[in-house]
Amino acid sequence: MKLSTSIFKFIRQTEPVVPSNKVPLDEALDRNVGDRSRPLILPILISATFLMETIDSTLLVTALPKIASDLQVDPVEAKLALSTYFLVMAALIPLSGWLTERVGPRIMFCAAIGAFTIGSVLCAYSPSLSILVFARTLQGVGGAMMFPVGRVILVKSVSKKDLVAASSYLTIPGAVAPIFSPLLAGYVATYSDWRWLFWINVPLGCLGMALAGLFVPNDIGIERRPFDVIGFCLSGLGLAALGFGLTSLGGQVVPVEISVFVSFAGAVFACLYIFHARKSDNPLLDLSLLKHRTFKIAITGSFVTRAAVFGALPFLVPMMLQVGFGLTPLESASLTFTGAIGSLFTKFIITRALRRAGFRNLLILTAVLTTFTIMALAFVGRYTPHALIMAVIFCSSLFRLLQILALEAMVFAEIPQRDLGAASGLLSVVKQLAASAGIAYSAFLLRAFQSLRGDIMLQVEDFHTALIFVAIPIGLTAIMSAKLSPNDGFEISGRVTRAR
Repeated sequence: MKLSTSIFKFIRQTEPVVPSNKVPLDEALDRNVGDRSRPLILPILISATFLMETIDSTLLVTALPKIASDLQVDPVEAKLALSTYFLVMAALIPLSGWLTERVGPRIMFCAAIGAFTIGSVLCAYSPSLSILVFARTLQGVGGAMMFPVGRVILVKSVSKKDLVAASSYLTIPGAVAPIFSPLLAGYVATYSDWRWLFWINVPLGCLGMALAGLFVPNDIGIERRPFDVIGFCLSGLGLAALGFGLTSLGGQVVPVEISVFVSFAGAVFACLYIFHARKSDNPLLDLSLLKHRTFKIAITGSFVTRAAVFGALPFLVPMMLQVGFGLTPLESASLTFTGAIGSLFTKFIITRALRRAGFRNLLILTAVLTTFTIMALAFVGRYTPHALIMAVIFCSSLFRLLQILALEAMVFAEIPQRDLGAASGLLSVVKQLAASAGIAYSAFLLRAFQSLRGDIMLQVEDFHTALIFVAIPIGLTAIMSAKLSPNDGFEISGRVTRAR
């Protein structure tokens, strides 16, 4: 008890210093208030925590069939360990900014790392799927706070001239983790115990909390704004209940009656939030932004594409390779990691592609190519050359991430400067919600096609048909993108088409 009290006092030792030029939190994200340089360790620390979170998610995707086997549950049922994490993230991300304003970034960042680390310990000790889902929920609580708070700390703690260089550290986790973490997960799940995948986070989390207590400032100097408590309760309950209900529907863990009731309750809460947001002067999620045509097209396209790319495909493809083709986790990972390399290539061509094609043409082209490359995965089999499978996964990842990057850049094309924070917040929630929806959709497809065959075991054709149905919605986004003007978003893309 004395030790924990001392640690808490150490973290609280620097009280928030509120300067005279206070600014709201969302404005602090767009301009650096205070030009104090921080040690290089601060951006490295923040990016390292993001790396820990990113690795954890990608490790679980590869090892999920092995985890399901050890816990003696159906592989499709194990989807709850994935979708619950994203649902909690979607529900709690809007709360992170308000909590940071109240208690300071150091305490929030340490608490976020602590929650994620404790959740990792519980994951490693999980004797059943229900305990694993609970542990992943706790990880989601920590993850929902880690990225927004870390971004605030970074923007507020470096000088303007160093901001671009410091921000570049945040791109490292997304680029590096998907390349080596599937191979690591495949090796551990094949030759050791999958629980070690969660133990990796424990020393990293403890070190992160210690360094955060030493180097993270607590004097953010931002205005304490009123919080939309009613909106948070309605949106949080709506997102969590609707997502969990739909994800568990048709499974064996939760009775179907409970799944239907929870889904219906979630839909009611979501409708109540929409009504509340229209009446509120400061809504938690500003749905009025959907009046902007490009924002509406971009946010809808981003949801559909992300549901497939970060939800359905990471769930379906490793399971097809392991359950359907009989590959080991390591053999599966050696095929899927090429997708991360394809995604990495997009970093070098997205700017040039937008400048040459513009948003409209690029979005139509990538939607069509992504659809066909995902459908191509539905025609690979046990005896398809591995080199061909790797090539298809590489091309599919390249095209679909190009589409996502273009869509999420266009989100801000028509948004006024004062609404950029609200647009960014809504996009953050949509990202997490889409991943959960994609997992639920793909699991529903597998169950439906399995039931139509009247079989108790999943077969390769179930995965093939599911992949086709995952690809179709992405193809439909091309029709939506065709409604764009050739000059929409020209300030971002740099391409202007003159009328003839």
